[in-house]
Amino acid sequence: MKAIFFLFLLFFTLNQGAAQLMDDFSDNNFSENPSWQGNTDQFTVNAGELQLFDPAPASSNTSFLSVPALTSTSEATTWEFYFRMEFAPSASNFARIYLSASNSDLSGSLEGYYVKAGGITGSDDAIELYRQDGNNSTLLFSGIAGTLGNAPATSSVKIVRSTEGEWSVFTDYNGGTDYQLEGTFTDFTYLMGNFFGFYCEYTSTRSEDFFFDNVLIDPLYEDVQPPLLMEAAAQSATSILVTFNENVSVLTAENPANYFIDNGIGNPVQCTLVPGNPNMVLLETATPLINLVNYSVTVSNIEDLAGNVLTNQATEFTFLNIQPPAENEIIITEIMADNSPAPAGLPGAEYIEIFNNSNQVFQLSGLKFSVNGSQKSLPEHLLIPGQYVTICDDEFLSAFENFGPAVALASFPPLTNGSGQLLILDENGAIVFEVNYSDTWYGNSGKSDGGWSLEMIDLNNVYDCSGNWRASNDPDGGTPGKENSLFGQPLETEGPVLRTAFAESGFELLVTFDEAIDETTVSPTSFSISDGISIFNAFVQHPETNTIVLTLSTPLSLGVVYSLTAAGSIADCLGNALQSEGPVYFGLPQAAEANDIVVNEILFDPETFGADFLELYNRSDKIFDLDDIYLVNFQKEDTAYVGRHLLFPGEYVVFSEVPEDIQERYFVEFPDRLVKNDLPGFDNDAGNVTIKYNDITIDSFDYNANMHFGLLTNKEGISLERLSPEAPTQSFGNWHSAASSAGYATPTYKNSQFSVPVEPGSSILSIPNTTFSPDNDGYEDILQISYATDQPGFFINLHIYDALGRPIRQIAANELLAAEGVYKWDGTTEDGQKARLGIYIVWAELFTSEGKVEQFKETCVLAGQLD
Repeated sequence: MKAIFFLFLLFFTLNQGAAQLMDDFSDNNFSENPSWQGNTDQFTVNAGELQLFDPAPASSNTSFLSVPALTSTSEATTWEFYFRMEFAPSASNFARIYLSASNSDLSGSLEGYYVKAGGITGSDDAIELYRQDGNNSTLLFSGIAGTLGNAPATSSVKIVRSTEGEWSVFTDYNGGTDYQLEGTFTDFTYLMGNFFGFYCEYTSTRSEDFFFDNVLIDPLYEDVQPPLLMEAAAQSATSILVTFNENVSVLTAENPANYFIDNGIGNPVQCTLVPGNPNMVLLETATPLINLVNYSVTVSNIEDLAGNVLTNQATEFTFLNIQPPAENEIIITEIMADNSPAPAGLPGAEYIEIFNNSNQVFQLSGLKFSVNGSQKSLPEHLLIPGQYVTICDDEFLSAFENFGPAVALASFPPLTNGSGQLLILDENGAIVFEVNYSDTWYGNSGKSDGGWSLEMIDLNNVYDCSGNWRASNDPDGGTPGKENSLFGQPLETEGPVLRTAFAESGFELLVTFDEAIDETTVSPTSFSISDGISIFNAFVQHPETNTIVLTLSTPLSLGVVYSLTAAGSIADCLGNALQSEGPVYFGLPQAAEANDIVVNEILFDPETFGADFLELYNRSDKIFDLDDIYLVNFQKEDTAYVGRHLLFPGEYVVFSEVPEDIQERYFVEFPDRLVKNDLPGFDNDAGNVTIKYNDITIDSFDYNANMHFGLLTNKEGISLERLSPEAPTQSFGNWHSAASSAGYATPTYKNSQFSVPVEPGSSILSIPNTTFSPDNDGYEDILQISYATDQPGFFINLHIYDALGRPIRQIAANELLAAEGVYKWDGTTEDGQKARLGIYIVWAELFTSEGKVEQFKETCVLAGQLD
């Protein structure tokens, strides 16, 4: 409104006279008629021309002279002048002729227009016209290139500005008045100007080579209107800057009686005209202003330079006592770390939300936002008490402004989906706020997959605490720029649960809980370890405050499984006491060798919308940290790395990308052994899974759907189980479908089809159990035929006959045997039908290429219920 009022006055109430400014320096001075000001000791008048005459120049210099010349767009204005430089201009030697300047000091910050003569690299020097905005300049017009490229660089210039802001540039490069139009442009930024002047930039060798003459400005604006009070703004608790629309007289501007501030402040004790800005006055008060209070400033009897008097005018301002924030006075209250899939009702972008948790006003500029150590400076914004503000990438600023106040960064630092450290830092690098978030904080597995923000619940409780954060309940996916959807909800009351312990060395353990721990509740006496292991020190690890480091006084021994329990004195960051004291088990991890860990069960063809899983078994007496293990499907060249998990002797571990799905579909005896982890891709018909340890192959299995029980009509959702961890992995007969009685899979515990091969005696082949019932109920479902050769190079033919000697099934034909292995018969005929109940004959012929031949015959019984 103030700007509109000013334009109205300018166009409809100004009164111009016929005054003009002329100076051809024929009086041989520049101190009278008119009086020029500036670096007066560095100019002289020589032969009727104004000449730069610097008696003691440095290597690079600037000098200027200016003269009051009030101009306005209320009437067309003409400027004429002459210049000559006795050299070819360069980037170090050029002149500016200020047509209109807000200040008399042409070397400082100002608003106005100037002609630049020269200053272009090379020989393309020309006349240019610029607009100056403070300390920045914008090119508005370029003349003919090269017209000032030679010595001397001379021109008479005539510039005409219309009332509509249309500028016309005329030149005569012979220095006369035969002006030719060089070009036009339009600019209406500054409506008035206060000064005209010459500005020279030069080296020591050009300190006497600038000449100016024949100045004409027509018309000069004749001011008959009083000054207007434009604004008042507090600079501190005891200083107020008032700004007028024009320059004001020193005498009236610096009189404290001409100003009054309400709300108990009264007259200022001192008033000072701002140097270089004679339209601004700084008021000093005896009584400090009060933060967030609105004040009114009334001015009276203020004169402009023409003697026009402002009798009485008032304006208002609010004092904002901007101070640097103390710790936790600015807090992060919302985090959108994973925006894929995009939130239902929000822009598809990452963001954070901050909140002013004080009764102070803070300026964001000067503060920094840090993401995992990468810092970004915050933009200007006054953060008032109780205000939420979204911080986002500038690409999404307008979209987030639809939800509430927002500011943007030129490049918003990426937030890691799983976990990260976020900091607000003050200008000295001190931490104002810190939060170390994790995807475990969502409290909802569906929302942790993306598209939902994390919201702080209680803004007056512990901030860097998992119990004080959860996934947003807002259907949009978050609440940027406004109060959180979880605000005021009760916090959790369940205490922490002891999860894991890992030996980092013989003298150090890392103990983890399911949530952040209050470090004041942790001490060496908070834990006890079996086998007499004593603890020297205990402390919470930062930034992962759910992890505690234990330093041991007694070293751990290799191959020993230890137990650790926690004391009830431990509490989470909300003060909830320990819920589960353990124990948890740990030991010093050892290096894995071939067949120490084997593939034990695999679900590669899950039910529709179901998940795959892979079970491993530790068949050794060693302890392994699976952080050193990775899984490969060499048929697809696909690799999945395993996270940290201790696998103890004789223990199973199951990996799945969706463990929740496995728990819903199957019985899981040991849920803590069902681990969320990526898997290499498994095709439904055949594939490979290989266990690697530091590039050493520990085990490898080429699975095939034909390994399933032959009578299964639908193999979806049925795992393939290893019969024995002692038999070769790649032996076809060492795998069978999981039993129906076990729910078609046995993740985390002993396989339903588990069996121990019997070592053959004097015979190469043996059948441990000669009676079997192939109904896939988990009890003697297959006929297992074990072998162990005493020399390499044996081939085998293996057949099944009925009691009458008729062929039923060929198991192997001329197959080369390994040193040991297993064959199986699942009770099906050669054409895949179920064989009748009854007695059958297993016949085998083993032979070598040297002619050694052995035959084997044994009877077996295919049992079952009669139809």
